Amino acid sequence: MGPSAPIVQGEAEILLAAGDASPSLGLALQAVFSALHARDEVAAGDSNSSLLARVAGGRMWQILAAGSILDEQWRVTPDNLEQTISYCLKIVSQSSRSSYTTSLPSSPPAGNGSTTAFQGEPAFDRALIEAVSTLGRLCWEARSGDRVSRVASPLSKLFQRVVATNPLSPGTGLLLVPLLQFFLDHGDVVMYDPEPAVQTFFKTCLVREYSDKQVAKAALLFLSENKAKLKALSAPLLPRFFPLLLKAVGWGNDPELDKAFQGLLPVLLGPNSTLALFRAIVDLPTLVLALEHADRAAKDPEKMAALMEAAFMGGMGDVSSPRVTPQSPIRRPELRSAALEALFAELARDENDGVLPKAWASLEAAAAVQKEVRGSPSPRLLHALQLAPPLLDAYITLVLETSDESVFTPLGALVIQSVSALFPNEAFQAKVLRICSRFLLAAFQRHPPLLPLLKKPILQTISPPPTSPGQTELAVQLVWAVGEYHMGGSGEHVAARQVFEALELLLYESLAASSAVHAEKAEGTRRPPASDRPPLTSPRLLCVVITAITKLANVHRELASRARVCVAKVARSRQTADAHVWRKACECLGLMQEPAVCAALFSHVPQAVVSRAS
Repeated sequence: MGPSAPIVQGEAEILLAAGDASPSLGLALQAVFSALHARDEVAAGDSNSSLLARVAGGRMWQILAAGSILDEQWRVTPDNLEQTISYCLKIVSQSSRSSYTTSLPSSPPAGNGSTTAFQGEPAFDRALIEAVSTLGRLCWEARSGDRVSRVASPLSKLFQRVVATNPLSPGTGLLLVPLLQFFLDHGDVVMYDPEPAVQTFFKTCLVREYSDKQVAKAALLFLSENKAKLKALSAPLLPRFFPLLLKAVGWGNDPELDKAFQGLLPVLLGPNSTLALFRAIVDLPTLVLALEHADRAAKDPEKMAALMEAAFMGGMGDVSSPRVTPQSPIRRPELRSAALEALFAELARDENDGVLPKAWASLEAAAAVQKEVRGSPSPRLLHALQLAPPLLDAYITLVLETSDESVFTPLGALVIQSVSALFPNEAFQAKVLRICSRFLLAAFQRHPPLLPLLKKPILQTISPPPTSPGQTELAVQLVWAVGEYHMGGSGEHVAARQVFEALELLLYESLAASSAVHAEKAEGTRRPPASDRPPLTSPRLLCVVITAITKLANVHRELASRARVCVAKVARSRQTADAHVWRKACECLGLMQEPAVCAALFSHVPQAVVSRAS
């Protein structure tokens, strides 16, 4: 397709030479680059054929690779390459005088190879992006220091000019990405450190444009393709700015963004980011909820003013501050609870400072999230619920492959604590719990001494008895590991005794609750409402508890007599105990009465414990 306004023969080249970045020139340049992308054959009489033939020299690697049908005039020559560089540099130079650089295109061209304006955006800006990309590729292909030196200064000035614009134009990231690519590829040739430029891109551009899907996609693909170079920079920028990337992924709702972010996981892990990244992935659905909440608030001036006031006070909702009065808009019910605002503010941060969010610890925050998600979830939220589990699975696999017990210990504690603070969706919680259990069991298998180190969160999980399905399933996995690996080995007497006592108490409390229920049924008395009575412990958990007590007593002999008494009480409670629990108690009691058999079954010591003891 040709431009909307006719251009006489050679006008585009005249405009370039004269330094006139007019709409006619923009449309002509857009026609040139669109034809190159579409690999269309252009007639010799076309008004843009001369310029197209020269610029084609810079794009010839694409044309030849695709088996173009273009005729002899398209063959690359040194003259074409030189003309291409000159024209592209003129486009860069004219951008400083063009009023069009205030509105860069944020959408792809309409149709396939269409030369129409980009949804009303000036075509010259798309030509500027293409010119920068062409210059970078020509320098990469030539490996010429002279060519890089010639191009570097104009591109550096263009970068500084663009990032100094306040406010940044929509779609600015589409221009900054090819500029950053040039600095990464050729910074060593011209002694240019790309690190400040990449950091500026994160802090001034992506922080504002992460919600633009085209900018987010260009940024994540750029980061994914250059992760090795970015990792080599002196400052770990990707581990620092991963929350911003996760915001782009959550808001974008695009499989390409998901794939690009997952490919970045190896370089996102670092000393100050491994734990925070786990929590951020688990909280991805809540983050999307926060972004949607902020988007709605942005359309309401009063709500936005309240959010800005809360953010200024710190903590998004410090209602104890004397500045917040009962009539203040932040106290209005439609602005949600202060705890929810605090949680949303923590999750929606742009940089990782190594500090884990603490707002989930508030019961009010969890209840507010539960209230917020009533009704049908949005497409973005559904996408986040589906994306977070595979991302978490890839993260766990990577941690297990690359980390050691120095990471497993704090991460294990965080995993155990996080089960009680998950987004309220049953399918999502089940998937996350299954992945977390896989990590814990694999970590304990490799390093059984982790068990006594994680004694506190383990005790908090099983005492008081868990009530929710997720906490119960986690308790089953932890209690099984306690018994299987003898709470870290025969040398961990104190930790083993403390966990044994918690398991013993769990059994006794369960027996008491079962006896009370049985007595009520026998007497025909009316039971109190479910909310007023303690829930019965899961029979599956109790069976695992009895087995773990037996295994602990077999290795830690000082616990043997107490274990026999405890299990015997369950075995004598046939009328009140669950049938499965009663049978398991009888089996384990019989084994404990035959020490030789019990030792043969339960005295295997994991290799890691043997190595530690030696």
